[in-house]
Amino acid sequence: MTKNLVQVRFQVEEQLRNEFKAACAKSGKSQAEVMREFMSRFVNGDIDLKNQ
Repeated sequence: MTKNLVQVRFQVEEQLRNEFKAACAKSGKSQAEVMREFMSRFVNGDIDLKNQ
């Protein structure tokens, strides 16, 4: 099955971007992989930011 992919763009502080990039590299995952996983978990209710 073909997936319809879209690009998501947003701005973050440079330091946060740099730390995120380094953490992704350390984990062996791309930034896109980590963001897709986060988004999926958030949408599925596995991550609740209200309680943090």
